[in-house]
Amino acid sequence: MGAGEHPSAHVATLRDYLHVVRRRKWVVLQALVLVPAAAVAFSLHQQKLYRASAQVLLSSQNLAAQLTGTQSTGINLQPDRIAQTQADVARVPLLAERVLKAVPGTTLTPQDFLDSSSVSTATNADLLGFSATNHDPALARRLVDAYAAAYTAYRRQLDTASIQKALAGVNRRISAMAKAHQSRTALYASLVDRQQTLQTMEALQTSNASVVQQADRVVQTQPKTTRNGILGVVLGLVLGLGLAFLWEALDTRVRSAEEISERLGGLPLLARLPAPPR
Repeated sequence: MGAGEHPSAHVATLRDYLHVVRRRKWVVLQALVLVPAAAVAFSLHQQKLYRASAQVLLSSQNLAAQLTGTQSTGINLQPDRIAQTQADVARVPLLAERVLKAVPGTTLTPQDFLDSSSVSTATNADLLGFSATNHDPALARRLVDAYAAAYTAYRRQLDTASIQKALAGVNRRISAMAKAHQSRTALYASLVDRQQTLQTMEALQTSNASVVQQADRVVQTQPKTTRNGILGVVLGLVLGLGLAFLWEALDTRVRSAEEISERLGGLPLLARLPAPPR
């Protein structure tokens, strides 16, 4: 070997890796058993939870505005923004209180219900997805159905608030003119027409949100023992192999003549001692 030359570095092969796994097989096997066992044990100690879902259809038509010939506010908004806004509206604490009043005896607080429920928007569809999670599957269905119904009622209340306020004012004026014996005047007739228009507008606002699918089934969300067991096997295998190779890297013992030759700088092997008799 000339001056300045260095022995070629040993390149690990698949056989070397397999030898490491064989030497450290007990480390791999222990991780492969203990990690899945811990995952399954954790799953078995989890409380069972069930999720029920319902869907609400959002209407993009404003029949009241079409009837009166007025411009609908927010008509130029993107549909996804409208749906997301309604999903945020459905998360107000007032709705949670109404749901719990409709389903008494749950021992839940409004915040507990909000934490165990959700509202999501559908992709490319004017739909809101309502879900509720509970340890009782029947109660989960009742809660989500009450949630969807409470939202549609609350949406109608918001949409008709201004109409109801205007209608109440018209009704007071009509009542006052009737008591004053002014029911034959042109003003009284115009107020009656206005009253009928407002009543029609209020009725048409009910189509802005409607429940299209109630909770017909429940899905167990916790525990998922099979899934956790499979993930535990994968994690245990990765952890076991990692510990095996780490142990091998930290172990400085020499096991073969070839390793001695490599550690002596690539010097040729001059002799080999026979293995001692057992």
